[in-house]
Amino acid sequence: MPAKAHLQQARSCIAQRRWFDAHEELEAIWREAKDPERRILQGVIHLVVSFEHMRRGNPRGAQAQWLKAQTKLQAGRARYEGIEIGNWYHAIASFYALIDLAAAAERGTLPEDLPAMEEWPIPEDLRGSAAASGC
Repeated sequence: MPAKAHLQQARSCIAQRRWFDAHEELEAIWREAKDPERRILQGVIHLVVSFEHMRRGNPRGAQAQWLKAQTKLQAGRARYEGIEIGNWYHAIASFYALIDLAAAAERGTLPEDLPAMEEWPIPEDLRGSAAASGC
């Protein structure tokens, strides 16, 4: 499958909050990518894997992936192939601060009042039904 097709699938998977599937699609692009695209893709992969760990109730795994994402994306571009990475990164940072992911990782349990997955941040440009088809 061409990289553009994998990217469209990844966008749809993120919009549907299907984190593992998004990871698979992004890895297919990452394998062939060169820097700086490769570094950005690695960061986005770490973001979606962090959310997959959250979905599975594993705050330690989520925190580990979030820390890896930070090293890849802090100095990265704000936009990649139509995805607002910079804004999404900052929304995730705010979300993880709100739920205190670092403390949850230390405890080994997610907060009881964790927002529903449908409330977890996704890129603004991926919200809505059009982006959500096809994963």
